[in-house]
Amino acid sequence: MNFKVRSLAFVSVLFSVSAFAGVPVDDYTSTVPASSDVQNVTPADDSVSSTMPTAVTDSSKSASQMIVDSMNNTPVFPGKTIGDHFTLSGMLNFDAFYNSEKGYLTTEQAGASQTIDNGSDLALSLEGTAQIDAQANDWISAHLGVFYATQVQPVGISGTSYDAYNGGQDDYSLAPTRYYPYPYENAEGLSVEELYAKVGNANKAPVSISAGLKYLPFGRYNRYQPMPSLTQQLTELRDPAVEVEFVQTTGGLYASGYLLNGLSKIEGSSADVGLTNFGFTAGFARLDSPVRYSVAGYYLNNLSDVGNIAQFLSAQSGYHNRVGAWGADAMVGSGPFGLGVQYVSAIGHFNVADLAWQTSYASSVPTLEGASPSAFNIVGSYDFKFNHNYNSKLAVSYQRSDEAQTTMGASTSEAGAPAFTLPKERIEADYAIQVLADVHGLPDTVLGFEVNRDRAFSINNGGTGNIAYTAMVRLSVIV
Repeated sequence: MNFKVRSLAFVSVLFSVSAFAGVPVDDYTSTVPASSDVQNVTPADDSVSSTMPTAVTDSSKSASQMIVDSMNNTPVFPGKTIGDHFTLSGMLNFDAFYNSEKGYLTTEQAGASQTIDNGSDLALSLEGTAQIDAQANDWISAHLGVFYATQVQPVGISGTSYDAYNGGQDDYSLAPTRYYPYPYENAEGLSVEELYAKVGNANKAPVSISAGLKYLPFGRYNRYQPMPSLTQQLTELRDPAVEVEFVQTTGGLYASGYLLNGLSKIEGSSADVGLTNFGFTAGFARLDSPVRYSVAGYYLNNLSDVGNIAQFLSAQSGYHNRVGAWGADAMVGSGPFGLGVQYVSAIGHFNVADLAWQTSYASSVPTLEGASPSAFNIVGSYDFKFNHNYNSKLAVSYQRSDEAQTTMGASTSEAGAPAFTLPKERIEADYAIQVLADVHGLPDTVLGFEVNRDRAFSINNGGTGNIAYTAMVRLSVIV
Protein backbone atom coordinates (compact mmCIF):
# COMPACT_ATOMS: atom_id res chain seq x y z
CA MET A 1 0.00 0.00 0.00
CA ASN A 2 1.27 3.43 -0.91
CA PHE A 3 0.31 6.60 0.91
CA LYS A 4 0.29 9.80 -1.10
CA VAL A 5 -0.45 13.33 0.08
CA ARG A 6 -0.87 16.25 -2.31
CA SER A 7 0.03 19.77 -1.30
CA LEU A 8 -2.66 21.63 0.63
CA ALA A 9 -0.94 25.00 0.47
CA PHE A 10 -3.76 26.51 -1.53
CA VAL A 11 -6.25 26.05 1.31
CA SER A 12 -5.91 29.51 2.82
CA VAL A 13 -6.99 31.39 -0.28
CA LEU A 14 -10.06 29.36 -1.24
CA PHE A 15 -13.27 31.18 -0.52
CA SER A 16 -16.49 31.97 -2.34
CA VAL A 17 -18.69 34.95 -2.98
CA SER A 18 -22.40 34.55 -3.81
CA ALA A 19 -24.94 37.14 -4.87
CA PHE A 20 -28.22 38.22 -3.36
CA ALA A 21 -30.18 36.90 -6.34
CA GLY A 22 -28.06 33.91 -6.42
CA VAL A 23 -27.80 32.94 -2.80
CA PRO A 24 -30.02 29.96 -3.45
CA VAL A 25 -29.78 26.62 -1.76
CA ASP A 26 -30.28 23.68 -4.05
CA ASP A 27 -33.15 21.84 -2.48
CA TYR A 28 -32.18 18.63 -4.24
CA THR A 29 -28.52 18.70 -3.35
CA SER A 30 -28.16 20.45 -0.01
CA THR A 31 -28.81 18.25 2.97
CA VAL A 32 -27.59 19.51 6.33
CA PRO A 33 -29.67 22.37 7.74
CA ALA A 34 -27.93 25.39 9.19
CA SER A 35 -30.68 25.74 11.77
CA SER A 36 -30.26 23.89 15.01
CA ASP A 37 -33.93 22.88 14.69
CA VAL A 38 -34.26 20.73 11.60
CA GLN A 39 -38.05 21.05 11.70
CA ASN A 40 -37.87 24.81 11.16
CA VAL A 41 -35.99 24.52 7.90
CA THR A 42 -37.75 24.40 4.56
CA PRO A 43 -37.65 20.74 3.53
CA ALA A 44 -34.68 19.99 1.36
CA ASP A 45 -34.28 16.62 -0.27
CA ASP A 46 -31.30 15.40 -2.24
CA SER A 47 -32.55 11.88 -2.68
CA VAL A 48 -32.73 12.21 -6.45
CA SER A 49 -29.17 13.30 -6.85
CA SER A 50 -26.87 12.67 -3.96
CA THR A 51 -26.26 11.11 -0.62
CA MET A 52 -23.37 13.13 0.78
CA PRO A 53 -24.19 16.50 2.38
CA THR A 54 -22.22 19.42 0.98
CA ALA A 55 -24.25 22.50 1.80
CA VAL A 56 -26.82 23.93 4.13
CA THR A 57 -30.45 24.84 3.63
CA ASP A 58 -32.22 28.19 3.77
CA SER A 59 -35.72 28.54 5.20
CA SER A 60 -36.23 32.01 3.68
CA LYS A 61 -36.50 30.90 0.05
CA SER A 62 -39.77 31.24 -1.83
CA ALA A 63 -41.14 28.15 -3.54
CA SER A 64 -40.36 29.56 -7.01
CA GLN A 65 -36.79 30.49 -6.05
CA MET A 66 -36.24 27.02 -4.60
CA ILE A 67 -37.24 25.50 -7.95
CA VAL A 68 -34.92 27.84 -9.87
CA ASP A 69 -32.08 26.90 -7.54
CA SER A 70 -32.67 23.19 -8.03
CA MET A 71 -32.80 23.28 -11.82
CA ASN A 72 -29.10 23.92 -12.40
CA ASN A 73 -27.78 21.64 -9.64
CA THR A 74 -26.24 24.57 -7.80
CA PRO A 75 -25.36 24.12 -4.14
CA VAL A 76 -25.09 27.51 -2.47
CA PHE A 77 -23.85 28.19 1.00
CA PRO A 78 -24.97 30.40 3.90
CA GLY A 79 -22.74 33.31 2.99
CA LYS A 80 -21.53 36.55 4.57
CA THR A 81 -23.03 39.83 3.40
CA ILE A 82 -20.63 42.48 2.09
CA GLY A 83 -22.10 45.91 1.45
CA ASP A 84 -25.42 46.17 -0.35
CA HIS A 85 -24.71 43.91 -3.30
CA PHE A 86 -22.50 40.98 -2.34
CA THR A 87 -22.45 37.91 -0.15
CA LEU A 88 -19.29 36.00 0.70
CA SER A 89 -19.45 32.21 0.96
CA GLY A 90 -17.51 29.09 0.14
CA MET A 91 -16.63 25.49 0.74
CA LEU A 92 -13.49 23.42 1.20
CA ASN A 93 -13.55 19.64 0.99
CA PHE A 94 -10.75 17.54 2.45
CA ASP A 95 -11.01 13.94 1.24
CA ALA A 96 -9.25 10.77 2.26
CA PHE A 97 -10.09 7.68 0.24
CA TYR A 98 -9.11 4.06 -0.13
CA ASN A 99 -9.53 1.93 -3.27
CA SER A 100 -9.32 -1.83 -2.81
CA GLU A 101 -8.29 -2.13 -6.49
CA LYS A 102 -6.97 0.72 -8.61
CA GLY A 103 -7.28 -0.62 -12.14
CA TYR A 104 -10.33 -2.82 -11.76
CA LEU A 105 -12.49 -1.29 -14.52
CA THR A 106 -10.56 -2.20 -17.66
CA THR A 107 -8.39 -4.98 -19.02
CA GLU A 108 -5.32 -4.92 -21.23
CA GLN A 109 -7.28 -6.19 -24.24
CA ALA A 110 -9.61 -3.19 -24.03
CA GLY A 111 -6.93 -0.78 -25.20
CA ALA A 112 -3.20 -0.57 -25.75
CA SER A 113 -2.69 1.86 -22.89
CA GLN A 114 -4.70 -0.18 -20.37
CA THR A 115 -3.19 -2.59 -17.89
CA ILE A 116 -4.53 -4.47 -14.90
CA ASP A 117 -3.21 -3.29 -11.55
CA ASN A 118 -4.93 -4.93 -8.62
CA GLY A 119 -3.00 -3.09 -5.94
CA SER A 120 -4.85 -1.08 -3.33
CA ASP A 121 -4.09 2.51 -2.42
CA LEU A 122 -4.78 5.20 0.15
CA ALA A 123 -4.65 8.87 -0.80
CA LEU A 124 -5.66 12.39 0.21
CA SER A 125 -7.17 15.08 -2.00
CA LEU A 126 -8.50 18.61 -1.75
CA GLU A 127 -11.12 20.60 -3.60
CA GLY A 128 -12.75 23.96 -3.07
CA THR A 129 -15.26 26.20 -4.75
CA ALA A 130 -15.22 29.99 -4.96
CA GLN A 131 -18.06 32.08 -6.37
CA ILE A 132 -18.76 35.78 -6.83
CA ASP A 133 -22.29 36.99 -7.56
CA ALA A 134 -23.08 40.69 -7.91
CA GLN A 135 -26.66 41.99 -7.70
CA ALA A 136 -27.01 45.26 -9.59
CA ASN A 137 -30.72 45.55 -8.75
CA ASP A 138 -33.75 43.32 -8.24
CA TRP A 139 -33.55 42.10 -11.84
CA ILE A 140 -29.91 42.05 -12.98
CA SER A 141 -27.15 39.90 -11.50
CA ALA A 142 -23.82 38.40 -12.52
CA HIS A 143 -22.06 35.27 -11.32
CA LEU A 144 -18.43 34.15 -11.26
CA GLY A 145 -17.50 30.74 -9.92
CA VAL A 146 -14.01 29.25 -9.65
CA PHE A 147 -12.96 25.78 -8.63
CA TYR A 148 -9.81 24.12 -7.35
CA ALA A 149 -9.02 20.41 -7.11
CA THR A 150 -5.98 18.22 -6.87
CA GLN A 151 -5.52 15.55 -9.52
CA VAL A 152 -5.80 12.83 -6.93
CA GLN A 153 -9.19 11.22 -7.51
CA PRO A 154 -10.65 7.80 -6.63
CA VAL A 155 -11.21 5.11 -9.24
CA GLY A 156 -14.87 4.90 -10.20
CA ILE A 157 -15.00 8.35 -11.79
CA SER A 158 -14.72 8.14 -15.57
CA GLY A 159 -11.22 9.07 -16.65
CA THR A 160 -9.58 8.39 -13.29
CA SER A 161 -8.75 4.73 -13.73
CA TYR A 162 -5.23 6.05 -13.78
CA ASP A 163 -3.64 3.07 -15.49
CA ALA A 164 -5.10 4.48 -18.71
CA TYR A 165 -2.83 7.50 -18.38
CA ASN A 166 0.62 6.24 -17.56
CA GLY A 167 0.80 2.60 -18.51
CA GLY A 168 -0.06 1.30 -15.05
CA GLN A 169 2.61 3.15 -13.14
CA ASP A 170 1.85 3.21 -9.44
CA ASP A 171 0.90 6.85 -9.22
CA TYR A 172 -2.42 8.65 -8.89
CA SER A 173 -0.90 12.01 -9.69
CA LEU A 174 -1.53 11.77 -13.45
CA ALA A 175 -5.24 11.06 -13.06
CA PRO A 176 -7.21 14.18 -14.04
CA THR A 177 -10.51 15.22 -12.53
CA ARG A 178 -13.67 15.58 -14.58
CA TYR A 179 -13.42 19.37 -14.25
CA TYR A 180 -10.60 19.78 -16.73
CA PRO A 181 -10.40 19.13 -20.48
CA TYR A 182 -7.75 16.98 -22.10
CA PRO A 183 -4.68 17.18 -22.30
CA TYR A 184 -4.58 18.20 -18.61
CA GLU A 185 -1.30 20.10 -18.56
CA ASN A 186 -2.91 22.43 -15.99
CA ALA A 187 -5.19 19.85 -14.44
CA GLU A 188 -4.25 20.81 -10.91
CA GLY A 189 -5.00 24.37 -9.99
CA LEU A 190 -7.64 27.08 -10.12
CA SER A 191 -10.05 27.35 -13.04
CA VAL A 192 -13.14 29.35 -13.91
CA GLU A 193 -16.13 27.11 -13.37
CA GLU A 194 -18.97 29.52 -14.21
CA LEU A 195 -19.19 33.06 -15.54
CA TYR A 196 -22.58 34.41 -16.60
CA ALA A 197 -25.05 37.26 -16.34
CA LYS A 198 -28.76 36.91 -15.60
CA VAL A 199 -31.85 39.05 -16.04
CA GLY A 200 -34.82 37.94 -13.98
CA ASN A 201 -36.50 37.79 -10.58
CA ALA A 202 -38.12 34.49 -9.69
CA ASN A 203 -40.24 36.13 -6.99
CA LYS A 204 -41.78 38.69 -9.36
CA ALA A 205 -41.83 37.24 -12.88
CA PRO A 206 -41.89 33.68 -14.26
CA VAL A 207 -39.30 34.16 -17.03
CA SER A 208 -35.57 34.87 -16.80
CA ILE A 209 -32.64 34.71 -19.21
CA SER A 210 -28.95 34.09 -18.57
CA ALA A 211 -25.88 33.91 -20.80
CA GLY A 212 -22.30 32.76 -20.26
CA LEU A 213 -20.38 29.75 -19.00
CA LYS A 214 -22.66 27.77 -16.71
CA TYR A 215 -24.02 24.41 -15.63
CA LEU A 216 -27.16 23.51 -17.54
CA PRO A 217 -30.29 21.67 -16.35
CA PHE A 218 -29.71 18.26 -17.89
CA GLY A 219 -30.04 15.69 -15.10
CA ARG A 220 -30.22 16.03 -11.34
CA TYR A 221 -27.16 15.59 -9.13
CA ASN A 222 -24.97 16.98 -6.38
CA ARG A 223 -22.28 18.92 -8.20
CA TYR A 224 -19.60 18.29 -5.57
CA GLN A 225 -20.47 14.74 -4.57
CA PRO A 226 -17.27 12.90 -3.46
CA MET A 227 -18.04 10.06 -5.87
CA PRO A 228 -20.30 11.32 -8.67
CA SER A 229 -23.22 9.00 -9.31
CA LEU A 230 -23.34 7.05 -12.57
CA THR A 231 -26.24 9.19 -13.77
CA GLN A 232 -24.30 12.36 -12.94
CA GLN A 233 -21.41 11.17 -15.08
CA LEU A 234 -23.80 10.88 -18.03
CA THR A 235 -25.57 14.21 -17.46
CA GLU A 236 -23.20 16.84 -16.00
CA LEU A 237 -23.20 19.59 -18.61
CA ARG A 238 -21.22 22.85 -18.40
CA ASP A 239 -20.62 25.02 -21.46
CA PRO A 240 -20.98 28.59 -22.75
CA ALA A 241 -24.73 28.91 -23.24
CA VAL A 242 -27.83 31.07 -23.43
CA GLU A 243 -30.65 29.79 -21.20
CA VAL A 244 -34.28 30.87 -20.81
CA GLU A 245 -36.08 29.70 -17.65
CA PHE A 246 -39.77 29.66 -16.82
CA VAL A 247 -40.97 29.09 -13.25
CA GLN A 248 -44.61 29.39 -12.31
CA THR A 249 -44.64 31.69 -9.28
CA THR A 250 -47.62 29.77 -7.92
CA GLY A 251 -48.25 26.17 -8.83
CA GLY A 252 -44.81 24.59 -9.24
CA LEU A 253 -44.56 24.21 -13.03
CA TYR A 254 -41.12 24.97 -14.49
CA ALA A 255 -39.25 24.69 -17.78
CA SER A 256 -35.90 25.64 -19.29
CA GLY A 257 -34.49 25.79 -22.81
CA TYR A 258 -30.89 26.49 -23.75
CA LEU A 259 -28.44 26.79 -26.62
CA LEU A 260 -24.82 25.89 -25.94
CA ASN A 261 -21.43 26.02 -27.61
CA GLY A 262 -20.24 22.42 -27.60
CA LEU A 263 -17.80 20.18 -29.42
CA SER A 264 -17.32 20.50 -33.16
CA LYS A 265 -18.23 17.81 -35.62
CA ILE A 266 -15.18 16.27 -37.27
CA GLU A 267 -15.05 17.28 -40.92
CA GLY A 268 -18.07 19.47 -40.23
CA SER A 269 -19.18 22.36 -42.37
CA SER A 270 -18.07 25.93 -41.81
CA ALA A 271 -21.44 26.49 -40.11
CA ASP A 272 -20.50 24.06 -37.34
CA VAL A 273 -19.40 26.82 -34.96
CA GLY A 274 -21.01 28.83 -32.19
CA LEU A 275 -24.13 27.55 -30.44
CA THR A 276 -24.07 24.02 -31.85
CA ASN A 277 -26.21 22.12 -29.33
CA PHE A 278 -29.48 22.63 -27.47
CA GLY A 279 -31.62 21.08 -24.80
CA PHE A 280 -34.66 21.62 -22.64
CA THR A 281 -36.19 20.42 -19.40
CA ALA A 282 -39.66 20.62 -17.88
CA GLY A 283 -41.16 19.50 -14.63
CA PHE A 284 -43.44 20.08 -11.69
CA ALA A 285 -42.32 20.44 -8.07
CA ARG A 286 -43.72 21.18 -4.64
CA LEU A 287 -40.80 21.61 -2.26
CA ASP A 288 -42.45 23.66 0.49
CA SER A 289 -45.28 21.32 1.48
CA PRO A 290 -45.43 18.62 4.19
CA VAL A 291 -45.22 16.01 1.44
CA ARG A 292 -42.66 17.37 -1.01
CA TYR A 293 -42.36 15.93 -4.48
CA SER A 294 -41.09 16.62 -7.98
CA VAL A 295 -41.03 15.04 -11.41
CA ALA A 296 -39.00 16.22 -14.40
CA GLY A 297 -37.99 15.20 -17.90
CA TYR A 298 -35.18 16.52 -20.09
CA TYR A 299 -33.68 16.25 -23.56
CA LEU A 300 -30.24 17.03 -25.00
CA ASN A 301 -29.67 17.15 -28.74
CA ASN A 302 -26.05 15.93 -28.56
CA LEU A 303 -24.78 13.76 -25.70
CA SER A 304 -21.19 14.36 -26.84
CA ASP A 305 -21.11 17.58 -24.81
CA VAL A 306 -21.75 15.93 -21.43
CA GLY A 307 -18.58 16.43 -19.37
CA ASN A 308 -17.12 12.92 -19.18
CA ILE A 309 -17.94 12.07 -22.80
CA ALA A 310 -16.66 15.43 -24.05
CA GLN A 311 -13.46 14.82 -22.07
CA PHE A 312 -13.10 11.48 -23.82
CA LEU A 313 -13.86 12.84 -27.30
CA SER A 314 -11.56 15.84 -26.88
CA ALA A 315 -8.62 13.57 -27.70
CA GLN A 316 -9.82 13.51 -31.31
CA SER A 317 -11.08 17.13 -31.27
CA GLY A 318 -14.75 16.36 -31.78
CA TYR A 319 -17.33 13.79 -32.80
CA HIS A 320 -18.37 12.10 -36.05
CA ASN A 321 -22.13 12.02 -35.67
CA ARG A 322 -24.66 13.41 -33.24
CA VAL A 323 -26.41 11.24 -30.63
CA GLY A 324 -29.27 12.72 -28.61
CA ALA A 325 -30.22 11.80 -25.04
CA TRP A 326 -33.21 11.97 -22.72
CA GLY A 327 -33.70 11.55 -19.01
CA ALA A 328 -36.21 11.78 -16.19
CA ASP A 329 -36.24 11.97 -12.42
CA ALA A 330 -38.78 11.87 -9.63
CA MET A 331 -38.61 12.51 -5.90
CA VAL A 332 -40.97 12.23 -2.94
CA GLY A 333 -40.26 13.11 0.67
CA SER A 334 -42.10 13.49 3.94
CA GLY A 335 -40.59 14.59 7.22
CA PRO A 336 -37.14 13.01 7.52
CA PHE A 337 -37.66 10.45 4.73
CA GLY A 338 -36.82 10.85 1.06
CA LEU A 339 -36.90 8.59 -1.99
CA GLY A 340 -35.78 9.44 -5.51
CA VAL A 341 -34.98 7.87 -8.86
CA GLN A 342 -33.19 9.15 -11.96
CA TYR A 343 -32.68 7.70 -15.43
CA VAL A 344 -30.72 8.89 -18.47
CA SER A 345 -30.15 7.24 -21.85
CA ALA A 346 -28.69 7.94 -25.25
CA ILE A 347 -31.13 7.99 -28.17
CA GLY A 348 -29.41 5.79 -30.72
CA HIS A 349 -25.79 4.71 -31.03
CA PHE A 350 -22.53 6.63 -31.25
CA ASN A 351 -20.23 6.23 -34.21
CA VAL A 352 -17.91 3.36 -33.33
CA ALA A 353 -14.95 5.69 -33.95
CA ASP A 354 -16.25 7.97 -31.17
CA LEU A 355 -17.60 5.70 -28.46
CA ALA A 356 -17.31 1.95 -29.00
CA TRP A 357 -19.13 -0.78 -27.07
CA GLN A 358 -17.50 -4.20 -27.01
CA THR A 359 -20.20 -6.84 -27.43
CA SER A 360 -17.91 -9.87 -27.25
CA TYR A 361 -14.29 -10.97 -27.05
CA ALA A 362 -13.44 -14.25 -28.70
CA SER A 363 -10.07 -15.61 -29.87
CA SER A 364 -8.42 -12.36 -28.75
CA VAL A 365 -10.58 -10.40 -31.19
CA PRO A 366 -13.09 -7.85 -29.82
CA THR A 367 -16.41 -7.28 -31.58
CA LEU A 368 -17.39 -3.62 -31.48
CA GLU A 369 -20.43 -1.50 -32.20
CA GLY A 370 -21.37 2.08 -31.46
CA ALA A 371 -22.21 2.55 -27.78
CA SER A 372 -25.62 3.66 -26.51
CA PRO A 373 -24.88 4.44 -22.85
CA SER A 374 -27.53 4.68 -20.14
CA ALA A 375 -27.71 4.72 -16.34
CA PHE A 376 -30.19 4.84 -13.50
CA ASN A 377 -29.95 5.67 -9.81
CA ILE A 378 -32.37 5.03 -6.94
CA VAL A 379 -31.71 6.66 -3.56
CA GLY A 380 -33.36 6.58 -0.17
CA SER A 381 -32.45 8.93 2.68
CA TYR A 382 -33.27 9.60 6.32
CA ASP A 383 -32.54 12.81 8.25
CA PHE A 384 -32.19 12.74 12.02
CA LYS A 385 -30.41 14.31 14.96
CA PHE A 386 -27.49 12.41 16.42
CA ASN A 387 -27.38 12.59 20.21
CA HIS A 388 -30.28 15.10 19.99
CA ASN A 389 -27.92 17.86 18.84
CA TYR A 390 -26.19 17.12 15.53
CA ASN A 391 -28.05 17.22 12.22
CA SER A 392 -27.32 13.99 10.37
CA LYS A 393 -28.26 12.16 7.19
CA LEU A 394 -28.10 8.49 6.28
CA ALA A 395 -28.59 7.39 2.68
CA VAL A 396 -28.22 4.34 0.47
CA SER A 397 -28.36 4.05 -3.30
CA TYR A 398 -28.32 1.46 -6.05
CA GLN A 399 -26.88 2.52 -9.41
CA ARG A 400 -26.44 0.73 -12.71
CA SER A 401 -25.16 1.61 -16.17
CA ASP A 402 -25.22 -0.03 -19.59
CA GLU A 403 -22.81 0.34 -22.53
CA ALA A 404 -20.84 2.87 -20.50
CA GLN A 405 -17.42 1.19 -20.70
CA THR A 406 -15.00 1.82 -23.53
CA THR A 407 -11.35 2.47 -24.12
CA MET A 408 -11.75 2.16 -27.87
CA GLY A 409 -12.41 5.03 -30.25
CA ALA A 410 -11.18 8.47 -29.32
CA SER A 411 -8.82 7.43 -26.54
CA THR A 412 -6.81 5.05 -28.74
CA SER A 413 -5.75 7.87 -31.06
CA GLU A 414 -3.15 9.31 -28.72
CA ALA A 415 -1.14 7.90 -25.84
CA GLY A 416 -2.27 9.20 -22.50
CA ALA A 417 -5.73 10.23 -23.72
CA PRO A 418 -8.70 9.73 -21.40
CA ALA A 419 -10.82 6.63 -21.11
CA PHE A 420 -14.60 6.53 -20.68
CA THR A 421 -15.06 3.95 -17.96
CA LEU A 422 -18.03 3.65 -15.60
CA PRO A 423 -18.76 0.72 -13.32
CA LYS A 424 -21.63 -1.50 -14.42
CA GLU A 425 -23.11 -1.51 -10.95
CA ARG A 426 -22.69 0.42 -7.71
CA ILE A 427 -24.12 0.04 -4.23
CA GLU A 428 -23.43 3.09 -2.09
CA ALA A 429 -23.97 3.98 1.57
CA ASP A 430 -23.37 7.40 3.12
CA TYR A 431 -23.57 9.02 6.50
CA ALA A 432 -22.94 12.69 7.23
CA ILE A 433 -23.11 14.76 10.39
CA GLN A 434 -22.92 18.50 10.92
CA VAL A 435 -20.25 18.75 13.61
CA LEU A 436 -20.24 22.57 13.75
CA ALA A 437 -23.11 24.94 13.01
CA ASP A 438 -22.88 28.49 11.67
CA VAL A 439 -23.02 30.10 15.12
CA HIS A 440 -20.65 32.31 17.11
CA GLY A 441 -18.61 33.03 13.99
CA LEU A 442 -17.72 29.38 13.39
CA PRO A 443 -18.21 27.94 9.89
CA ASP A 444 -20.59 25.10 9.17
CA THR A 445 -18.55 21.92 9.21
CA VAL A 446 -19.80 18.57 7.95
CA LEU A 447 -18.10 15.21 8.39
CA GLY A 448 -19.13 12.58 5.85
CA PHE A 449 -18.42 8.90 5.29
CA GLU A 450 -19.05 7.06 2.03
CA VAL A 451 -18.59 3.41 1.02
CA ASN A 452 -19.07 2.12 -2.53
CA ARG A 453 -19.16 -1.41 -3.87
CA ASP A 454 -18.52 -1.28 -7.62
CA ARG A 455 -18.73 -4.09 -10.13
CA ALA A 456 -16.95 -3.65 -13.46
CA PHE A 457 -18.31 -4.71 -16.82
CA SER A 458 -17.44 -8.25 -17.90
CA ILE A 459 -14.35 -9.23 -19.87
CA ASN A 460 -16.57 -9.73 -22.93
CA ASN A 461 -17.49 -6.05 -22.67
CA GLY A 462 -13.92 -4.83 -22.20
CA GLY A 463 -13.98 -4.78 -18.42
CA THR A 464 -12.66 -7.15 -15.78
CA GLY A 465 -15.85 -8.29 -14.07
CA ASN A 466 -14.10 -7.51 -10.79
CA ILE A 467 -15.71 -6.17 -7.64
CA ALA A 468 -13.93 -3.33 -5.86
CA TYR A 469 -14.60 -1.14 -2.84
CA THR A 470 -14.00 2.55 -2.24
CA ALA A 471 -14.16 4.12 1.21
CA MET A 472 -14.07 7.88 1.61
CA VAL A 473 -14.03 10.35 4.48
CA ARG A 474 -14.82 14.00 3.73
CA LEU A 475 -14.52 17.04 5.93
CA SER A 476 -16.42 19.99 4.45
CA VAL A 477 -15.96 23.52 5.78
CA ILE A 478 -18.74 25.82 4.60
CA VAL A 479 -18.72 29.58 5.11
